[in-house]
Amino acid sequence: RTAKTREAMKRQIEEDLRAHSLNATVSVPVARTYDLGDNIVEHARKVGASVIVIGTHGRTGVSRLFLGSVAERVVRQAHCHVYVARPPRRGAR
Repeated sequence: RTAKTREAMKRQIEEDLRAHSLNATVSVPVARTYDLGDNIVEHARKVGASVIVIGTHGRTGVSRLFLGSVAERVVRQAHCHVYVARPPRRGAR
């Protein structure tokens, strides 16, 4: 089931990139440890990624302090550019 979900995500991302005339190799790695930020950065280094695109919940304040931030860890440790996609703010158009 996880492999199917990962493959479906990869296909959807590739379709979205093609729709915007962007050519890229998409990789959806399998986590090797519980520290997802480290896993993402390690995988990006291994495959020679030129950019990492990662989503975030957009949490701030105390909730972010207790939950941590995978995206923040990736931004701090990555060897390449990192684009962080945030969800739209509630009530924003």
